[in-house]
Amino acid sequence: PGNTLSFNAESGGELDTSAWEAESNCTVARSVPVSSWAYNFYSAGGHIITLTAAGAGDASAVCVERPPVVEGQE
Repeated sequence: PGNTLSFNAESGGELDTSAWEAESNCTVARSVPVSSWAYNFYSAGGHIITLTAAGAGDASAVCVERPPVVEGQE
């Protein structure tokens, strides 16, 4: 059946942060870390989702996409 999440959610923010939101004590942003890939290994961009804690304690973010659950399908 394939992937139930969008490319943006699955890739961790390749397009933007719209598939992710701060759940508690944090902000969500995108970053492009300094990286290098072999020319034959590069399968997607280098953008990642970052979570920055707003203060001491636990911080969490959550994917806002909710794939449907269909009985009898994996």
